[in-house]
Amino acid sequence: LTDHDRVYVARNELPDNLVNAFVAREDEDFFEHGGIVYSSIIRSICRNLTTLSYAQGASTITMQLARNCYELGGKTLDRKVLEMAVARRIEGKYSKDEILTAYLNRIYFGQQCYGIAQAADLYFGKKVADLTLAECATLAGLVRGPSIYNPVYSPEAAAKVRNATLERMFECEFITQEQLWQGNRWRWLVNGKLGPVLIPFWSFPVSWETWIAVTSRREPPAFL
Repeated sequence: LTDHDRVYVARNELPDNLVNAFVAREDEDFFEHGGIVYSSIIRSICRNLTTLSYAQGASTITMQLARNCYELGGKTLDRKVLEMAVARRIEGKYSKDEILTAYLNRIYFGQQCYGIAQAADLYFGKKVADLTLAECATLAGLVRGPSIYNPVYSPEAAAKVRNATLERMFECEFITQEQLWQGNRWRWLVNGKLGPVLIPFWSFPVSWETWIAVTSRREPPAFL
């Protein structure tokens, strides 16, 4: 599962917020299933038959890793079956931590950037261990569409997908409501430029006056 041509980040160097962001965004049952969520596969097939398309993939993190490692591209039924078979073999041979670590070290983050180490350095100029909650959520959202949610070229889209990821983390009880609020309003630094603030006003019980005052500042206010 390891690609020796890339910078490898060990499991103990991956922040919990990063792991939780990817699990919440990509595969919330990752630590419970055996590589395949059959109910999701059935729902995906039904939707695809209804729309006569292949828009719904229902791939778990293990299935995504299988597709990445063995170049199982293409949206055909036989490729999906092969992907599921390889995922089952991976689950039988490796631990969940090994699978997740391999996944984060191999996936594509845009701009010819593969693996979490390159992504952390390219977008935020940091080591993986130093990523903030908001930055972890941004990278977790980025992999869904690297060209769409790129924080360098599409900062507002990146902020929206970051917020959506934080909402999922909150729903999965990985973060508190206060952390959700902090992450939503945090202005990251990308290539020396501050990112935008896009805060859902329902995320935290504050007045409009407080919300406006907070979003106009570059540093977190005293009460956060």
